[in-house]
Amino acid sequence: MKDRQEYFAVIQDLAQTIQAATIYPENHQRIQQLFARLHKRIGQMTSSIGTLHIGIIGDHFVVDEFPFLEMNPALRKLLGDIREKGIEKFSIRTGLTYGELSPSITGASSPSRRNPSQSPRRRPCSRDRISCSGRPRS
Repeated sequence: MKDRQEYFAVIQDLAQTIQAATIYPENHQRIQQLFARLHKRIGQMTSSIGTLHIGIIGDHFVVDEFPFLEMNPALRKLLGDIREKGIEKFSIRTGLTYGELSPSITGASSPSRRNPSQSPRRRPCSRDRISCSGRPRS
């Protein structure tokens, strides 16, 4: 069983990486450092637990069975951005590659653009080992 702090660290790294991706180009050194740290942390988590589930319930993140009630400004912004895109849950499976992570993060950091032909349950971040589910926003 992973420690609650390790789960919280994944959410923090995810928030920082998405926030930085809105500011810097993808090839910027800061983005590359954050992607590398997030990829390493996710790899460590999924190698021990299999699939990592990150969901939103109410105004809080839930990682596996742990709710995170402490919300800082970066997490509040991330929560709002994810909600705006209609995403309710991320599922990340063992073996996520850097090539799968990068487009998912840059897609999550870009402005919401709803495609009318998009399936209501599969979101733009879907890859082989990372997928999002939720309801499209009108």
